[in-house]
Amino acid sequence: RPLWATVYVAVPQIAVIPPRRGPAQAWSTARHARLHQVRSIVEILDGYVQLRPWMSATTAEAAMLAARRHGLTGQGLDAAVEAAVLTAAALARQRNEAPAAVCWSPGVLAVAVEDQVGHLCRVADAIRPASTGGDLTHRRPTAEPRW
Repeated sequence: RPLWATVYVAVPQIAVIPPRRGPAQAWSTARHARLHQVRSIVEILDGYVQLRPWMSATTAEAAMLAARRHGLTGQGLDAAVEAAVLTAAALARQRNEAPAAVCWSPGVLAVAVEDQVGHLCRVADAIRPASTGGDLTHRRPTAEPRW
């Protein structure tokens, strides 16, 4: 759930139902797994809309160069760039920074609806927890992405 968590921290109003912790979360998730999956996707996409003004084209360009230096191409490159831009946008919003001068359009908006889940999974897999520091292009997405 790294993608959902990144968006939720910056835009908590995306949560239709506030997240639970501990045994209540495990029980609810196990009992209603499909509902949680669909709800998470909708909440993530809602968060993208809310964070769009902070998605900077400058950040996207820098992330693209860094990802290419790390050898990323294709969908892995796109996911790493989107993860970097989304994370930076979330941090900017949390810090009450001004919106980006030139906004960037996330790839998920250009992906066919039937391919959005796979795309979001690749973005989630590209997110590196902020607690570890460093850039977001540190690794290639795995074959079985998790969000």
